[in-house]
Amino acid sequence: MDWKKRVCATAPTSFSTLNFLVPPRKLPFYPTFSLPVPTLSSSSLLTMGVSGIFQRIYKKGYKADIVQAPLSALAKLEEGAKQHVDLQASIYATIRYAFSELPEHAAHLTVERKLQQFASTDLSILYLDGAPALEKKATHEDRAKTRIEALTAAASNSEHLVELVQSGQRPRKQHFTSVEDNLRKAFAWEAAQKQGLIQYLRSRDWNVVECATEADVEIGKVCGPNDVVVSGDSDLLMYDHINILWRPWRRGQFLQYTIPDILKTLDLSRAKWTTLGIVSANDYGKNIHGLGIASNIGIIKGLMGNGIVPISQSLFVNHHGLFTMTLTVISPLF
Repeated sequence: MDWKKRVCATAPTSFSTLNFLVPPRKLPFYPTFSLPVPTLSSSSLLTMGVSGIFQRIYKKGYKADIVQAPLSALAKLEEGAKQHVDLQASIYATIRYAFSELPEHAAHLTVERKLQQFASTDLSILYLDGAPALEKKATHEDRAKTRIEALTAAASNSEHLVELVQSGQRPRKQHFTSVEDNLRKAFAWEAAQKQGLIQYLRSRDWNVVECATEADVEIGKVCGPNDVVVSGDSDLLMYDHINILWRPWRRGQFLQYTIPDILKTLDLSRAKWTTLGIVSANDYGKNIHGLGIASNIGIIKGLMGNGIVPISQSLFVNHHGLFTMTLTVISPLF
């Protein structure tokens, strides 16, 4: 499918649509632009996790290992170890493509083929987000606002495209790609589509967990010391029981982050590392103005205490204003 026709097939038929029919004066086809109406959903992943953490640990000298053959690496896990896959944070681009451009059964097959590149029915557990967590209300509202802005931009771009064609001018590639890009940003994965995929995967013997709220919370609770977590969400780096994270990279490869090695590189205890995740900008709250991830590392490194709560109390006493998260809500998750 060429780039012009791909634009016209971007939006899923299940969404409410606003259609623009372009007369074929200069075009060899009738493009119809279907603009999805976004809903508040955890599916649109714009930024995930602790802001800037991957870049910061890289600048500090930590180099993640490259997992070039994930299925071979999976087969070498210690006996009893599992792979926990945060589905939406691992293959979101595939989900968006499959449920935007393909019929339902083809979408299911596409998602499964992607999973088969790095996961197995024997060793992998797949997790899907449930209802948005109350603590992430602001994050979900920001994502919904971004989708609405993208939808508005797509409508404006498509109207401009209609005007070009009606006036006899030749549309350029960027006129089509601007519509396509904004439609992609406006994508929201509907609950019925998600349930259909869950039923299909279970019929194919995949172990699928429907989480009460966020997948990262459930994975953080059950992950064993020798297990592997697959996710692009850096929040999962901060959970106390997670030691290995595979971050999707490129061409089916992953970057492996080994948390004990990260702690050695940064010279931080596990409790200080988790505290860093709590007080830095993440999906649950924002940074204090002027205190980014680098400043927080420097502050936390000099604090006293061996546990999350003592360190956080020290942080509150010595740096009033930085400690803005509610520990009674957040710390039980780690």
